[in-house]
Amino acid sequence: MQIEHPPEFWGYLRMRNWVALGVAALFAVMILSPALLGQDGEKTGEASGAPVARERYFANEPVAAFDPHDLNGIWRSFALPGTAVPRPEGSDFGMTTDNDNPNPEPPLTGWGKEHLLVKAISHSALGGHPLVDVHGVPAQVLEENGGQYPGQNCETIAAPAQYGYTGGFPMEIVMAPGHIFQFFERQREWREWWLDRGHPKDLDPTYMGDSVAKWEGDTLVVDTIGFNGKDFFSQNVGQKMSDEFHLIERFRRLGHDYLTLEMTYCDAKAWGDKCWPGFNKSFTLEPAGNPIQEFICTPEEFGQYDSRIGNQIIKGNKEEPAAAPPAAPKSPTGPKPQAPPKRP
Repeated sequence: MQIEHPPEFWGYLRMRNWVALGVAALFAVMILSPALLGQDGEKTGEASGAPVARERYFANEPVAAFDPHDLNGIWRSFALPGTAVPRPEGSDFGMTTDNDNPNPEPPLTGWGKEHLLVKAISHSALGGHPLVDVHGVPAQVLEENGGQYPGQNCETIAAPAQYGYTGGFPMEIVMAPGHIFQFFERQREWREWWLDRGHPKDLDPTYMGDSVAKWEGDTLVVDTIGFNGKDFFSQNVGQKMSDEFHLIERFRRLGHDYLTLEMTYCDAKAWGDKCWPGFNKSFTLEPAGNPIQEFICTPEEFGQYDSRIGNQIIKGNKEEPAAAPPAAPKSPTGPKPQAPPKRP
């Protein structure tokens, strides 16, 4: 399944391309550099498969050359026009939703209802701020009242829940012979995708699972199994994955600074033989000088934040006096107001 972009997105991209092309043409007239011609024989205008210097992937030039098989770089997710659910300014700390999915969740099995649902979720990533999720799990619940979310109390987030944070905390992809590394800025988590093997027969369940990858044309397909079933798979759904959760990711580099991701979730214990497709993400390449930052979650600092910031806000909300009711209008039969004194 391919991502269908709204017409205004392609109009925006074409406008950027024409502007960038005009600027590039002006510079080409002013100065003709061997680097622009590719003096090493490197193809500069097509996806040739030849290795390209990593620095070029931080140029943020829409018409620059790119290799669709080279995913190196730091990528930040963004919401395409017409896909994001509006939220109040400043909410979610710059995060984009991880559930712009038109497909409904498959029905939960009896086992899933009994073992996977949580009591409440706390994050405001649900568009429109509903009070319950699709299973009736209470949403927008304060943590002190039992609300939960991925990575709470410094717990592991892992994929795919990490993609719900990549708008505010980008990811980096580093390709190496035989395997590819994926680093998430939030909580410094990383994954490894193996290119030269299949899944081991006897997997030791882990938080990140076991990931193998292969190229299907210009699409990198990453297949992950072997989860330990202790994590959320989304901050928008009040349930966790089971140890049979199966993640399929399809990465495509469609432009120099544009990467797409299509995901399908399967979980035999949760949904039987049904899968949940339609989880799509779009990423833009970060410019030079914007490395991923250190984001280390420690329980001590987490507690300090709650005591200094979170608890003060909650306390202030509780102590804020209720607004006084508006005064009742005076009776027409009451005394008339005095006329203002005349100016001298």
